[in-house]
Amino acid sequence: MHGEAIVEEARRILAMAEQCGKLPPHKAPPDTPVAEIIERMRPPASINGDAGSVSWYADWLARWAFFFMPDSTVRLKAIDLALDKQVKNEVIKPVSCSFGKRPSPRSVG
Repeated sequence: MHGEAIVEEARRILAMAEQCGKLPPHKAPPDTPVAEIIERMRPPASINGDAGSVSWYADWLARWAFFFMPDSTVRLKAIDLALDKQVKNEVIKPVSCSFGKRPSPRSVG
């Protein structure tokens, strides 16, 4: 769905911010749980299929990824793994197929 576009845009946001020296100077306290970091960065809207939505969620991912993983090497590797997982989830989906199955006697009639 939008997962791949969101991850790719988050990578771009982080790369540009790092290249331009615009990453925030502060970090999350080391004892802050990742769930709390994610929640604090959560956007108020849901994905609705438009480009603005992808950008908003990408910004959210970039922000919490930065605060949770300030080391760029670790962060980029984690985002790459997330993208790989997202792509695999989109490509390999279980398919339910009833072709060739006979209806049960109770369902006929």
